[in-house]
Amino acid sequence: MVERTHAPVSRSRRADPECPDCGEGRVRRVGAFEHVRCGFVDVVAAFGADGPAVVCPKCDATLAPADEDLRCVGFLYDCSSCDHRFDAPVSFASRVPRAAESD
Repeated sequence: MVERTHAPVSRSRRADPECPDCGEGRVRRVGAFEHVRCGFVDVVAAFGADGPAVVCPKCDATLAPADEDLRCVGFLYDCSSCDHRFDAPVSFASRVPRAAESD
């Protein structure tokens, strides 16, 4: 028989990520895209939609989703409450102080 040395973590206790600016939990991970030809970089929502294609707001070029001139350059987080964009959200676990270690 195997003994457990720790209690299982309940998924319901897992905290959602929070915005470091306003503290709200309405945070989503989004891709940052670059139009290679003109150098414009932003989230895909910033590119205007033209059916399945997108339009670059800097040079007005129409780009298909599979176009080699449109590439994902990374990911960031976007808060839908305050529109703040950031690299990493704040989690509840990172704000809970650790117990003091005993000597």
